[in-house]
Order: sequence, then C-alpha cells, then structure tokens
Amino acid sequence: MDKIDIEQFYLDFRQEVVLEATREDAEIPTTEAFVGVMIDELSAASVFDEATVATYRSRGVEVSGYSLSDDLEDLAILVSVFKQSPKLETTTTAEIDTAINRAMGFLAKVRIELLKTVEESTPAFDMIVAISEAFPDIRKARIIIITDGLAVIKEREPLLGTRKRFYRSLDVRRLFQLAISGKPQESIDIDFVKEFGEAMPCLASSVFDSDLQAHLAIFPGAVLAEIYEKYGGRLLERNVRAFCRLAERSI
Repeated sequence: MDKIDIEQFYLDFRQEVVLEATREDAEIPTTEAFVGVMIDELSAASVFDEATVATYRSRGVEVSGYSLSDDLEDLAILVSVFKQSPKLETTTTAEIDTAINRAMGFLAKVRIELLKTVEESTPAFDMIVAISEAFPDIRKARIIIITDGLAVIKEREPLLGTRKRFYRSLDVRRLFQLAISGKPQESIDIDFVKEFGEAMPCLASSVFDSDLQAHLAIFPGAVLAEIYEKYGGRLLERNVRAFCRLAERSI
C-alpha cells in the first residue's frame, strides 16, 4: 500500500465530511457528518443493510448511530472516534477500548435509565425506544468503532452470554482498501485455525483456467452456524439463489 496514496485518500475523505457538514439544506456538526459518511460507505460494503445517525453521550455512555435488522435479532451499535486531524493519525488501542466500554455502558442502561434523560424530539430518543422495544428479541449485538484514523486493532473476540457481542473497528485504511480493490462489498476473511482450532480440509477439483480453481469441502454444521452468526446474510452475497431472491424483492 502506498502511504502517499492513503494520505491523499484521507484528505479527500476529510473534505467530503466537511462538505457534508456544511450542506446548505442541513448544516450539522462535523462529527455527525462523519458518522453519516461512514454509514453510507459501510452500507455500500454490506457491513449492515441500513443504519441511522443518532448521537448520545453522557457519563460512561456513548453511541453515534445504530442499525437494527428487520427481524430485530441483529443490533449494531456505532461509536465514533473522530480525530479531525489535518493529517492521518493512529487510533490507539486505548481509544478503541474506551469507545467499546462506552458502547457497553449504553447497552447496559438503554432499557432502564436513558429514556428518562433524552428529549423526545431527538434521533437519540427514537433510537433508545427502538432498541428498548426490540431488546427481548435481540440475539446478537455488534459494537462497531468507526474512526478517521488508522485503527491498531481490527476485531475482538466475542463476549458470550445471553446475547453474543462482537467488537470491530473500521477505519480509513479499510475504506481505502475497498476503494482501490474496485469491489463494491467488503470481503470476508476467516482464519479457521484461529477461530475453530483447525483448518477445513479441501479437495482440489479441475482447474478451469490459470486464474480459477474449484475446491470441494465439507463444513461441520456447528462451524457454519458460528460463521453465519457472525456474518449473517453477507455469506450469501455471491450465491446466485440469494441474488435472485434479492432481485425479486426489488421488482
């Protein structure tokens, strides 16, 4: 990766955020503009289907936006680490840990305390109501740290309990990689040895050409269930039947 290229990408991205914040039809704080731009980019990469900017911050609690699946089972909480630096900087482990802890604080208080402290006319109120009502159905909660820096840590191990919680950071480097790859969606990379303790044995099939080779593998049901729990419908994006179903819904 060329450092000059990513630095120029950052400057262009920073300018996009500024322009979004100063649109004539709706001037908004730069922090909210950053969250909105990141949501647009991550939605295009299928990190989630749809998300809403909703800023709330109090002692030990912070959230910048959220996404709730149609079946109410999958919740994504976004927290921003917005540095607003004139040049590309590192987002440290300590900054990511703080953001995660503040998001956890939000999840701990969302049903009991927060509705009493938020104005009803704000997006934060609508977010808290939606999450509170969906809470009994939520099976998986993702905490996504979005930052305009270069994140030190990309993912964390899930914390298991009544609901599975996954932690992830998405930064300028990831946006840059998506931009230069030419791929409309984020790739899924799974280290089976790290996550499941062993590699998945595969049989190489016929070589169709110099760039394409097929492999045959059998995946245990528990492994497939765990992968789907983490990545959801993104696993099916390249499945032709899933594509056809999506096309039918759009007609």
